[in-house]
Amino acid sequence: MIFNQFSDTDIVLGRTNKVSSGFWLDGNYAHSQSALFTSSTQTQITGSNGATDVKSGLYYFDVYNANPATDVSAQVHFSIAYGNYYGSGSGDGNTSSLANATQAIYSQYKNYLLNPDDKWFSFKTGSYTTVDSTTTVTGSSIFVISFSTTLFKDRVDEGQLEFSLSGSVGRFTLIDDSSVIKTQQDVYNIISGSVVNGVPTPYYNGDSIDYQSYGLFYPKTGTIVLNASAISTKIGITVNNSTTGAYKINQQYLYGALINAQSSLMKVRKSEFLPSRQYFVRVKNQDFNYSNNPTYVSDGTDGNTKGNIKITEFLSDPKTYPTTVGLYDSSNELVAVAKLSQPVQKSFDNELLVRVRLDF
Repeated sequence: MIFNQFSDTDIVLGRTNKVSSGFWLDGNYAHSQSALFTSSTQTQITGSNGATDVKSGLYYFDVYNANPATDVSAQVHFSIAYGNYYGSGSGDGNTSSLANATQAIYSQYKNYLLNPDDKWFSFKTGSYTTVDSTTTVTGSSIFVISFSTTLFKDRVDEGQLEFSLSGSVGRFTLIDDSSVIKTQQDVYNIISGSVVNGVPTPYYNGDSIDYQSYGLFYPKTGTIVLNASAISTKIGITVNNSTTGAYKINQQYLYGALINAQSSLMKVRKSEFLPSRQYFVRVKNQDFNYSNNPTYVSDGTDGNTKGNIKITEFLSDPKTYPTTVGLYDSSNELVAVAKLSQPVQKSFDNELLVRVRLDF
């Protein structure tokens, strides 16, 4: 027998499989924060009054994995923005001619991430031995880190997120709290901690977890919303909410806190859910017990009759050792090959069941 045709019950459709990998363009899980760059073209304020172009740096900064001025392969990996519920930090003293940038950012992410009835982003506060505390503080000002959807695909993996911020108070490393909650959710808190060899560990203040929430993490949208007030106090970076004078572009302070965290790595892992098709290859005891491999039968060059089985005991008790499964189309053209992890013995005394999964 050369070919075995699949029956309908041998093929399973409609499955999806989670495939995780490093978020960064080179496939790595971690990237040096000091090697993050912005584009001087994108970050500048454009338009007659500086706020008429929504791509202006007044609204957000694009952050690249390499210097776009010198490296043509540099690509935007995430953007950072500052939002304020009241619009503070937007003005230049001529508010009648300006779009209110910080209010627009706050409203954008509020509408995108919160429930329709929610007015504010709320963050847990304090240190607790349990994670079910409902004590929260509202945040009228936020920093946002938004990962590129073209790179993270379907989800940014919780439990594998780490980044550091550095300011006048010091350098602090932040993770999400999925390792504490231990159940999958749509949103997690950003707390102090680190990820070492893929294992997330919260920071402990004595015997209790330092459960001060510095932000929120939304894995499905690849978005981190930081409490700008808490970050400013903890890290020691500026948040300027003046409504008069020169433009106050607060996202530049968050960008500075990222790249100034010397020797720190931003760790991000992504997941993609791929549709798959599974084929159950059923090899019955009567099938594929012989081989035409030159190690099995003579090709005639050794003086023996061509086609004779070389090993005498295989005449009465044949055995083969399959290593590969080939899938063919209706024209008997080979379209896919699956490799077994090791050779498997096949004889008249046993049967094989091999599951082949194709991800598309």
